[in-house]
Amino acid sequence: MLKNQLFRPYMVILALVSLLLGGQALANKAENTEALQNIKKNLQTLIPVEPDQINKTPVDGLYEVMYGPRLVYVTEDGRFLLQGSIIDMQTRENITEPRLMKAKIEAVEAVGVDNMLIFSPPEGTAVKHRVSVFT
Repeated sequence: MLKNQLFRPYMVILALVSLLLGGQALANKAENTEALQNIKKNLQTLIPVEPDQINKTPVDGLYEVMYGPRLVYVTEDGRFLLQGSIIDMQTRENITEPRLMKAKIEAVEAVGVDNMLIFSPPEGTAVKHRVSVFT
């Protein structure tokens, strides 16, 4: 029941994003094949969409799993899934945020300018901000 409550709203989004991104092959594959298989097998029971990427993190035994611009963390044995940010307490650096920003930018770029409605200020007026809206 928890898995349905946790992932139900994201299932449709994940499926659409995966289709939008063309089902990219796993990039930067995890080095440990057994861990990769455990993670993929256990994730498949919660999220029936192939992940775009599975990468090691700086935390031993913890892998990041990307579904388009969505990121979750899974333990090496595939048993535990975590959502949220990883903060390096020594450097006070958020390790998750740069990965999420990159994935979001890639998702917007994958749409392509030809598929966007673009409203611009009158010619000669400086563009102060940009807003991307998805429906």
